[in-house]
Amino acid sequence: MMDTPHVDIAGVGIGPFNLGLAALLSRHPGVTSIFLDRKAEFRWHEGLLLPGTTLQVPFLADLVTMADPTHPLSYLNYLHQHDRLYPFYYYENFQVPRREYDHYCRWASQQLPDCHFGEDICEVSYDASVDRFLIESQSVSGFKRHYYSRDLAIGIGTVPLLPKWAQVKSTAPVMHSAEFGKRQAQLAQCQRVTVIGSGQSAAECVLALFNELTPERIAAGASIRWVTRSPGFHPMEYATLHHFTYRPTMYGMAEQDDAAFFEWRSRQRVVIGHDTWIGHGAVIMPGVRIGNGAVVGSNSVVTKDVPAYAIVGGVAAKVIRRRFPQAISDALEATAWWDWDHDTLTERMPEFKDLRSFLAK
Repeated sequence: MMDTPHVDIAGVGIGPFNLGLAALLSRHPGVTSIFLDRKAEFRWHEGLLLPGTTLQVPFLADLVTMADPTHPLSYLNYLHQHDRLYPFYYYENFQVPRREYDHYCRWASQQLPDCHFGEDICEVSYDASVDRFLIESQSVSGFKRHYYSRDLAIGIGTVPLLPKWAQVKSTAPVMHSAEFGKRQAQLAQCQRVTVIGSGQSAAECVLALFNELTPERIAAGASIRWVTRSPGFHPMEYATLHHFTYRPTMYGMAEQDDAAFFEWRSRQRVVIGHDTWIGHGAVIMPGVRIGNGAVVGSNSVVTKDVPAYAIVGGVAAKVIRRRFPQAISDALEATAWWDWDHDTLTERMPEFKDLRSFLAK
C-alpha cells in the first residue's frame, strides 16, 4: 500500500460533530484530514424534520461560530448567501428550524472537499509498522479505497432500535420514530395510532398526528394514544430541559436528587370529578381538574381546569358550551347523587331522564 494516502485525522461518519470538525480544520492547512460517510449526501434526522420543529439550542451553536466566529461556514453566512439574513432577523427567534438546519449542514458539506459521501467504511485496523490506523472503504460502485490516519474521530451516531416485542410481523405498521416523517401520510390515514415513548420525539409525533386530525375523522372514531412512563413534564423555567437539574445523582453531580422537585411533581395530580365523560384519546395534562358532569371531546388536549358541566374540546381544549345554565349545574352538584346508595338510585332512576322532576325533589 505504498500509494495509500496518509492524513492526520480521519472522520468515521459525517454527522454535525464531524462536519463541524471538518469545517474548522478547513482553516488549518497544516492538518490533513478525510471524513467518510456511506450516505450519498448529508442528511440529519430525516424522519423528524417536521414542520414547526426547531433545534433546542440557539443559532450561535452552529458548526463553527463558538470556536471561530469569523468562519465562512457559519449559520449567519449561510443566511447571507441565501438572501435570508433579514427574514431571520425579523423571525425574532434564536432557535433554527430543523429543516433549515439540515439544509445549512448540507450547504456546508458541499464546500468541504475533505468530506467524502457515498463511501461505506468496511474495516478499521491498526498498523503498528507505520503507527497509523488503516481505513478501508467501498463506494456504491464497489470500488475500494484505503487511507492511513494518525488519529480517528468516531461520529457514527446512534441506530434506531425497536424493542423485541415490537420486532414482530403485524398487519398494523410498527415503526421507530426515526421513520415518522417518511410515513406520516400513511399514519394519518390510520383509524387508531399509539405512540410509545417518553422523549421529545414521541411528543412531536403525537402533536403532528393531532394536527392532522379533522373533525370528520374524529367523529368517525379516529384516535391517537400516547403511552409514556413519565409522571409529569420538565420544569420549563430552568435554563435547560435536561433532567440533570433534578436527577444529578445519575451524572455524578450530587449525592442526592432534587427532593423538592419530585415533591412538587407528585402534587401535580389529575383530579376527575363525578359523572364525567372523557372521549377516546383525550390527553389531560398534570395538575388539571375535571369538574363534575364535564364532557371532554375525543383527542382533546386539556391543559386547564374544566368547569363543572362544561363541554370542552380541541388542542388545546376550550369550552365549547355549558351543558346547563349555571343555576341548574349548581343544583345538580348539590344533590351529590353519586353518593346515593343502590336503593335510592333504583327508586329515583326514572327521574334521571326528566331534569325538572329530578331537581324538584
